[in-house]
Amino acid sequence: MLVLELVFKALARSKSFSLIFILNFCLAIASLSYLQFFKGSMENSLDTKAKVLLGSDLVVSSRFPINSKQIEDIKNKLPEIKSFSQGVSTVSMISSSKRARLMEVVKINENYPYYGGLVFKDKSIYPKAETTPKSNEVWVYKEVLDLLNLKLEDNIKIGKESFIIKKIIEEDSLKTVSFSGFLPKIYISEEGLKRTELLQFGSTASYKLNYLFKQNLDNDKLEKIENNLEKSIDQNLRVLSPNDGRDRLLRVLTFVTNFLSLVSLVSFFLGLVGLIYLYSGFLRKHQKDITILSDLGLSKKSLASTYILHLFVLITISSIVVFSLMTVSAQFIAPIIQKLVDFNFDLTLDYFFFLKSSLILLLLSLSIGLPLILPLLQRQKQSLFKMIISFTPFILLLLVISHFVTPAKNIGLFFAIAMLILIILFFTISSFILKKFDFSGHLESLSFSLALKNIVRQKKTSLTLFTAILLCTTLFSLIPQIGSSLSNSLTQSVDERPRFFVIDAKEEEIKDIKAQVKNMNARLENISPMVRGRIIKVNDIDFSEHAKKNIKKEESS
Repeated sequence: MLVLELVFKALARSKSFSLIFILNFCLAIASLSYLQFFKGSMENSLDTKAKVLLGSDLVVSSRFPINSKQIEDIKNKLPEIKSFSQGVSTVSMISSSKRARLMEVVKINENYPYYGGLVFKDKSIYPKAETTPKSNEVWVYKEVLDLLNLKLEDNIKIGKESFIIKKIIEEDSLKTVSFSGFLPKIYISEEGLKRTELLQFGSTASYKLNYLFKQNLDNDKLEKIENNLEKSIDQNLRVLSPNDGRDRLLRVLTFVTNFLSLVSLVSFFLGLVGLIYLYSGFLRKHQKDITILSDLGLSKKSLASTYILHLFVLITISSIVVFSLMTVSAQFIAPIIQKLVDFNFDLTLDYFFFLKSSLILLLLSLSIGLPLILPLLQRQKQSLFKMIISFTPFILLLLVISHFVTPAKNIGLFFAIAMLILIILFFTISSFILKKFDFSGHLESLSFSLALKNIVRQKKTSLTLFTAILLCTTLFSLIPQIGSSLSNSLTQSVDERPRFFVIDAKEEEIKDIKAQVKNMNARLENISPMVRGRIIKVNDIDFSEHAKKNIKKEESS
């Protein structure tokens, strides 16, 4: 009770300090907390919606037609199947009366996708309320209308037949994991695809087997089935489970979140510098109080508990403020982020996240408070080496936090280690300089002379202040530099990315293509062919047998 009373008195007597401290720490943890909260919500949403992204429990795909023997072989290696469909898609020049564009034609089967579906401009939904398009109808994205200068109910020519545009797609759950994201999709029925006669010998197409199991299996179990199936089927077949779509989206977000994580770490480090400086100043200001309470018989344990609890209360108040703002603002931020990432996710409150954050903040207050408080209780000067050793738990905690806040492996850890090395080097060099520079004389300027004496005599305070200023300056300059690099990278990627694609172009046709482009007052740069092939033999050994032998060797080792 006495400890709590002393804590409340310390808070009441230092209201301005408490306000500044809370504001400083709120700014320190705000960006880091928001980013981790967003990442956690995104991962949870992807876990729950992974099957929606894939459309089924398992997908087997190939660039070549999948024969009945392969289909039967796959079926025998899978759990009991509730529903099964065969999908196919191909790319072709699609034309209107005015222009033509390269697009992806996708055959859509009855009741597929099993999870998720399509939402149309008229707010109807497939497969819940709509049936597949008729043999003379197609469903298209709005981009198709824009590219071909068409509107609803107009005719569109695909292959050898014309079709009526019956529906305009607004949302497509399968779009997120599409491999041909640069091509707008056109959905067509099986009968309609046959009428186009697009699928001929040598046609470029993608074939898929979509499976829905009777048993409701979780994503990890489906991933195990995927891995086992890939080991025992033909090498030209690729197996996808719900986790593949989830991991693909996470990889898309990694580049941006890495940068944001470093920026949030910079903010966090700056806030911690301010926290240590503010609280060490608070303790020096109340050193007489500590001495008087100690002389009155209050134990060192009680004194240490009082000021550590005081620090923890301030950190807790800051955390509650930030977490409350996160809770209130989540409903406003979610729609903005959804537009940026093109994925509907739930920015819901995760109580485990708040519990985990509270535990980290408790450890943080202990690792900062003890090294600052204990020397004052012992009433003796602490050497620089002992001070560094006392902050070892705090440094280790910072390294752990830095490691786990960035999506890419070790980026945050390396960043924190680099900052730590800079601080140690600066401390060492500055300490050596201050020892060699023992100023004891007088200068014409009395104020300048006193300033030099204070710097030399109070080495620990001087080094701490100089290090804080150096760190702040370095980190403040680092943020715009990283931002500029990111901006340049994104700008270059936009300028240099492919804008035109030629399908099935042969090497001997490149000269003719260049000449044709030159006639259009343009030129080809950075020609990068995408070649697909299949390995049949390795050193006169059948590749499928060679791969199976390697798998057996890995399993036995």
